Amino acid sequence: MNRVENKNQIVDINGYVHVINGRVLCFKSDLYDLSENSDDVKYLTEFVNGLPTKRCFDASFGDFTIYLFTKVSDGIAVTQGDLYVYLQELPQDVSEKVKAAIEEYHSLQALYKNNQIVDVGENVYVINKKPVYIYPDALDLHKDADVDEICRLVCDTGDDMAERLTRFGEDTMLVLGTEHEEGHYNISSGDIATLPEDIQKKVKAAIDEYIKVQKKEASVFEEEAERIEPTDFEKSIYYGVRDYFDYAVHLMEQITGLRIDAEYAEQILREYLASKGYMYYDATYYNIPWMLLYFCIAKPVYGKLVREGSPLYEMLKDRSDVVLKPTEGRDYYKVDKSGDWLDLQYSFILHERKVVDDEVREEIHFQLFSSDKQGIPVEKADMVLDINEYRFPNLIHSEDSVQYRNDELLQVASRLMPDL
Repeated sequence: MNRVENKNQIVDINGYVHVINGRVLCFKSDLYDLSENSDDVKYLTEFVNGLPTKRCFDASFGDFTIYLFTKVSDGIAVTQGDLYVYLQELPQDVSEKVKAAIEEYHSLQALYKNNQIVDVGENVYVINKKPVYIYPDALDLHKDADVDEICRLVCDTGDDMAERLTRFGEDTMLVLGTEHEEGHYNISSGDIATLPEDIQKKVKAAIDEYIKVQKKEASVFEEEAERIEPTDFEKSIYYGVRDYFDYAVHLMEQITGLRIDAEYAEQILREYLASKGYMYYDATYYNIPWMLLYFCIAKPVYGKLVREGSPLYEMLKDRSDVVLKPTEGRDYYKVDKSGDWLDLQYSFILHERKVVDDEVREEIHFQLFSSDKQGIPVEKADMVLDINEYRFPNLIHSEDSVQYRNDELLQVASRLMPDL
């Protein structure tokens, strides 16, 4: 389903990932009814349209926040994530569809807000780069309502209108004629090649000018994020990551039970920097190790080294599809498969800070999941990890911390993190 009507966009990407008015919402198909005129559609569009567009508590990643809706015992829980990270976890074809839907929405909004209407002459107009022939009395472009109507028509992405707008390829012209009944018109298609030569030239010149103006607009995905400069506080987090990356890696190993070598550590850091994790609303100097994990793309458990008794070990040890093989390393086991295939990944999600009994509590979920045939994640295990805000600074300032210094990891951070 893909429709744009009344300036609301609803795109069902794969039954779980949806783009609604340029925002990415994830929910299973049985959670909301997306049929026309349903109360759920009204709720979801109002939810999206009410979202702030800048970084704030209600949108941790600004325009690049995704919203995951999950059914819980007492209702529906909504959690947030970073769109950039999530897109990298999706199959490439799904990711591209999401990007295309978002770009389409922003393009349509630009058309509605900044309409190009060029009167070429001979009843021919170029409206948002689309040639339109309007018979007298069909529409009056001096009236706001008629301008909105013709702009709606050339922006319509429904199957029926799309066929009319492309019948003669790039030379298709929309034709609006009048019917006998007053106040109505009919819609058909024509070929601009049938117009006088001078009119054709003016049409093409207007289209070229429109395209040139559009190219000057910054791409939603490539440039919008660059417009936000980090604050001094966010810079301090960035430099904290760079200066103490080796300590952060040591704590990440303690927190998860995963063995993190230099190559894996570099991958974690690259993903964190790609998402500008230091600019995340709830990022602090104290939760750096957990935020490095939070911005990680989901990883397969197969082949990983896991410490006995650790959170990941506990989630894996009783699974029939997993074999934990002893290694020469102290207390570490290698994750192997018991059959021909192991479809199991781990990820760190649902970071939350909340007040419990007058104290701030911070936590993150460590989750195991597999994917169904549509690529929709299916949770297999979940463990809540408490974030101790004193643990990281205490490690940095402890007398024994020198044993955790690692020049190789510090060189990785120095290479990937130039001065801001």
